[in-house]
Amino acid sequence: MEEGSSLCVCVIDLLCDPQAPEALLSHPIIELSILRTWKYGLCADSPSATSTFERLVHRFRSLSTPRAIHLVDLISRTAFIIVLAQYLLYPPAIFYISLGTSAQGPREVFLTIMSAALLFRSPSIRTIPSLLIFLAFILTLPSVPSPGDSSFAIMQMAFISHVLLLLHSSEIPSPLFLCFIKQSLPMATLLFHGLTRIFFPFVLFYLPALIISTFLLSISLADTFFAGYTTLSFQPTPVDTRFAFFCLFILEPLLLIASLGMAAATFHSSASSANDLKGWDRYSKPIGLTARRSLLRAARSYAAPYTFPPPLNLVHILAIRLPRVMLYLFGQEHSVVYAAMGWMERWLWGSCVGTLAVLVSGLWLWGLV
Repeated sequence: MEEGSSLCVCVIDLLCDPQAPEALLSHPIIELSILRTWKYGLCADSPSATSTFERLVHRFRSLSTPRAIHLVDLISRTAFIIVLAQYLLYPPAIFYISLGTSAQGPREVFLTIMSAALLFRSPSIRTIPSLLIFLAFILTLPSVPSPGDSSFAIMQMAFISHVLLLLHSSEIPSPLFLCFIKQSLPMATLLFHGLTRIFFPFVLFYLPALIISTFLLSISLADTFFAGYTTLSFQPTPVDTRFAFFCLFILEPLLLIASLGMAAATFHSSASSANDLKGWDRYSKPIGLTARRSLLRAARSYAAPYTFPPPLNLVHILAIRLPRVMLYLFGQEHSVVYAAMGWMERWLWGSCVGTLAVLVSGLWLWGLV
């Protein structure tokens, strides 16, 4: 923002910026406003309309709060992970490709559609596992990934990533946003900072020594390591040498654990300059600010008009967004059909997302808690 400029920025976009004023982001009134928007949405005030129908429509929309739409998104993501786990536990029998046969069943179609729908979310680290699953099914058509294939191993790694990111990440959707937000989000942020600033750097620092020690230990324990590669005959490795390599193999992980412990203690002591911090700033001021921004981004995403969680976002793209783009490209943005797309979007959102959000909002007694 520059003085005299006509450009404007929404307050919530300004607060999500890492360079936003810390005093503004941590202000109690801003915090209460964010929590109120997350719980009750943007249309929680009493409507100005007097007709019964308009009041019913307002009440319907007021129940479709950001936390309710987030729960719908979380349920669909959890269902996807459950079906994926069931596929990995009980994969289909191996099919041989032949004319007129296909191994695609309802389970495989659901996983393919859901993984494709997740690709249309905002780009993040969560997009990578969904992309891997989608490619695993597409590249094996008309068959499906089977045990022993590289595509099946890729799906296993993607499943692990999905579970870890869903349960322990502060990115939406996540169970951390359901309750105790002031406690769960700062903790998740602290763990993420610890992994990225302590664990991964130290693992990379000790990784060469760990590889070398493991290699030397494997050679000392395998007496016939060079058999078949040379005509020279080697005597069995002395027990003393094996013990030395074993000590080296044990010493490196111990050094790694000790380094991680000392770094974690140093990180926590340097981050927490006061012992009386609580609420968002229980783990330090920077951690609290990052956790607040996570909630801000979640509120901004789900409070936006006509948000469609996967896989309903594919329906929205095919039925609304794609026809709008086509009409715009052919110069029909002022036509009646283009104007009717807005009504169709509201109807589609109300019949799908709005209805589901109203049902799941019963978890909070329909706005009473």
